[in-house]
Amino acid sequence: MIVLGYRAGLAAAVVKRGYTPLCIVHKDKGETGDWPTRKVAELEDAQEIIRAALSFGGDVAGVVTGHDEGVFGAAVLRDALGLPGDRGYARLLCFRDKYLQKHALGDAVPHARCVYLTRQPDFAALAAQLGAPFVVKPSNGAGSKETRFVASQAELDTHYSGGAKRSDVAFVAESALKGEELFVDGVWQDGRVVFHSVGRYRTPMIQWSTGKTMAVEVLSRAEAPRLFERAHELVTRSLRRLGAPDAVFHLECFDDGEDLVFSECAARLGGTLVPEIVKHTYGFDLYEAQLDVALGQPLSQPVSARIPDTCYAGVYLRACAARPLTRRDFEGRFDLVELDYPDSTAARPGLYGRVGHAVVRGRGGGQLAREVERLIAFSEAGRDG
Repeated sequence: MIVLGYRAGLAAAVVKRGYTPLCIVHKDKGETGDWPTRKVAELEDAQEIIRAALSFGGDVAGVVTGHDEGVFGAAVLRDALGLPGDRGYARLLCFRDKYLQKHALGDAVPHARCVYLTRQPDFAALAAQLGAPFVVKPSNGAGSKETRFVASQAELDTHYSGGAKRSDVAFVAESALKGEELFVDGVWQDGRVVFHSVGRYRTPMIQWSTGKTMAVEVLSRAEAPRLFERAHELVTRSLRRLGAPDAVFHLECFDDGEDLVFSECAARLGGTLVPEIVKHTYGFDLYEAQLDVALGQPLSQPVSARIPDTCYAGVYLRACAARPLTRRDFEGRFDLVELDYPDSTAARPGLYGRVGHAVVRGRGGGQLAREVERLIAFSEAGRDG
């Protein structure tokens, strides 16, 4: 089974099914161990991915990815090699490009206004169209990398350096959305939502690359049943407008107090510990579901209608600047479901300053939110919140 981009949970699901992961990665950090591995320059280079896949030789059961960058290439590989699963790579462009996605939604779904940035963008003209400040981000990016609020021509020039080599479709500018930042994760099959979970970004995503701690938490269906209904409605309208294939999806939106406003949607697993906290909360494994979809099979696990009384949250732990921390410092203060923290203070930070992670739980959203705030305060400053 070809795996585009390494994710431990996805690789484990592949092994559990009895397949050998054939890993194609653009960053070889050694996680793939003894599995056959090919490194490519870019996961979005479909030609290079096909060449890497062919170099493995032998029979291949399918291709799966848990990365935005691999969604297009996975569909191309399926088409080129006659593999099961969705092969509509042209259709999937709407799940890779933020401008195309907003354009496809039209007026049927409330969303941010979005335009491509030219090589020499004019702040005043963009502000007249989008309002100020507006957001600048890669058109096919993931997370908060290279995403910034821009409030002047100087800030625009600093963040976005155009020039002859810059693609005219590489970046977009979007109107800024207000409200609580939410995410919806689930499975879309046969034109309908068969499972969905709603969560909240404890800290806004746009701040993750500027020193704030990344934290995500699953919301309680029992405490917010109407929110879950509204999320279901938004996903249904959005994915139908986008012509979504069967997919595991990750949709982001803002609750402005009156409506859920669409931000963006990916046809792949959520990142940043989302599958892990969803599984802890609902017992539903999104990694397994992603594999089912990739193989063109029905879901291999039941979808329970139960409403859990305990919800879970994940936090990317940073190196504490105030004083060295150890695993025992965290274990002695928090009721942790999972903890990954280095014994050495010389650990090299990864994405969003991560040196480890923790998963915590709470009975009800209020208790969970307090545990997350305590954990963030301790991780950042070495003090109890």
